[in-house]
Amino acid sequence: MKFEDVLRQVGDEGRFQTLIIILLLLPTSFLNAFYDSIIQMATPDHWCRIPHLGHLSNEIQHQMIRPINNDTKQSSTCHRFDLNYESIKTIDDFHQLTQNYSSLNDIPIVKCTDGYQYDQSLYRETAVTWFDFVCDRDFYTNNIISLSLIGLAILTPIISNLSDRIGRRKTLMIIFLMAALATANPLLTKTLPTFLIARFISGGVLNVFYQIPFVMTQEVVSQKYRTRSSCLSAIFYSLGSCFVPIVAKFTGHWVLFNLFQFLSIVPFILCYSLFPESPFWLISAKRYGEAYKELERIGRVNRKQIPSTLMRDIQSIDAEIDATKVDDTKDKFSDLFLMPGLRMKTFTLALTFIACLIGYGGIAYNTINLEAKNQLYNFFLLSMVDIPALLLFWYLVNTRFGRRWSNVLGLMICGVSLIIPTFTPVKYSIMVNLICTIFGKFGIAGVYMVIYQHASELFPTTLRNQGMGVCATISSLVGIALPQLIYMVIPTINIILFV
Repeated sequence: MKFEDVLRQVGDEGRFQTLIIILLLLPTSFLNAFYDSIIQMATPDHWCRIPHLGHLSNEIQHQMIRPINNDTKQSSTCHRFDLNYESIKTIDDFHQLTQNYSSLNDIPIVKCTDGYQYDQSLYRETAVTWFDFVCDRDFYTNNIISLSLIGLAILTPIISNLSDRIGRRKTLMIIFLMAALATANPLLTKTLPTFLIARFISGGVLNVFYQIPFVMTQEVVSQKYRTRSSCLSAIFYSLGSCFVPIVAKFTGHWVLFNLFQFLSIVPFILCYSLFPESPFWLISAKRYGEAYKELERIGRVNRKQIPSTLMRDIQSIDAEIDATKVDDTKDKFSDLFLMPGLRMKTFTLALTFIACLIGYGGIAYNTINLEAKNQLYNFFLLSMVDIPALLLFWYLVNTRFGRRWSNVLGLMICGVSLIIPTFTPVKYSIMVNLICTIFGKFGIAGVYMVIYQHASELFPTTLRNQGMGVCATISSLVGIALPQLIYMVIPTINIILFV
């Protein structure tokens, strides 16, 4: 007898499944988007701080402080005119002091010596403005994003393996506590060492915050509900991404943004006792008594009569028939690489995860290279593109396309869209880049949704979290270089050429 047969006896499409999707999977999918560090690492417009000019408006200060770069025609953010500003009180004093120069370009310039002043029209404060991660220290921004990805690469397999050893429920609590610790950091102290630790932890929970609830849900629902829950969770992640810039706009402060994240975690910690353990995992661990209680709980919520043979059915699940169960010799982590069938699955899925991270993450992370005032707007638009993509691929996975060909289609759309700008004449590049970015994000967003469901169905039960963790880890190891590549991108180069 298969586990699906046992689950069907207590209900696999009832109230219990609806509740776990609505109360656990969808909220964690929505909130998962907030653990990306892009918004917190936003760099607003800035210029050299001149204490003696603090009484003047920003517009006047720009005229008196910021040289114009001859190549980019942009106002300098890291240099100022080499003038004696102590003698300047008004704009007229500035004109009088510089009248001996034929143009402002002839005035000598120097690096900022008294710190920086930041445009607060969009953000009152970000981590970048607090720590002055600009000019000679601007490399910190991308290094911290890479640090988050290092956390993802290191902690994801550890937590995934922990989930297969101690259970989904306990692991989920550990994840919530880690998330609470990371988001509480700036509320308690705003020092660089603790901030770096918090970003490492935040990156570590970025994947598993979604993965563990996803696996928990997949293991207690029918095949039809698996597709539905997978699509809904992806849609809610995209909705969460859309709300990230909205929350950032209304809070305007990275500490308040973290406070929002912290408060959103508290209910999950308080309601820990209500979370179910996966009966699927309990059976694979041969903890039949606990599995019986969980299945009985599912049947009670679904208002199903518990069959008298339930315990016997649980114990009679045949490991040879159901590949998702374990026999007396448990599956080993090394099987992912040593067994030919599993090795091919792991390799193929890891490549797809890499493609998703580079395509999806590259487009999203590159918002930091956009003009500061457009960062939130562009982040919102790129998140909105996901919604129609997810709806289309939700439809496709339920047709003859299935999981595999839906992945192929999405990767083809993304790949072609990101190649086209390479052959586009410069005079058409802006419009072509915009269109191709939208289509590229459209294609890869659909793949991101399908690949998680596909991967969870291909790996055996006892290696499911470890297998998905390995794929996420390999992709994140490759993705660590992403922020560094973005840092090296010259603003005048097409965005898509980088991707």
